[in-house]
Amino acid sequence: MPIESTCEGCGKRLRVADEHAGQVARCPHCQALYTVPYSAVAAALGAGNATDSPLHPDDRWQLRLPDGRVFGPVSRTDLDRWLTEGRIHASSQILREGAGQWLWAAQVYPQLAATPASHQN
Repeated sequence: MPIESTCEGCGKRLRVADEHAGQVARCPHCQALYTVPYSAVAAALGAGNATDSPLHPDDRWQLRLPDGRVFGPVSRTDLDRWLTEGRIHASSQILREGAGQWLWAAQVYPQLAATPASHQN
């Protein structure tokens, strides 16, 4: 039975196969990333619920873009992949769950601080 949810980016209703519960997916309408929630059926079968995450408590990260959209929790591996894909910029903020304070992305990824914001002629 598919999992139904609403995209936080554009508000469109989404349907995803239940085997993708807990994984990061991309909205086909606005391209925003989101974590597929667990369905009520999966929770009843012991697969988890909407507040559980398959991630280890020490490996739960969130990304906040300059426009205020928040993505995650995701693993550090996923966060690293987002960096290589160009989704994280110096103006983004990153939170390691439990740390209690958002950090500028350049504090987590120092190579972003070395990237010039613009070229002057």
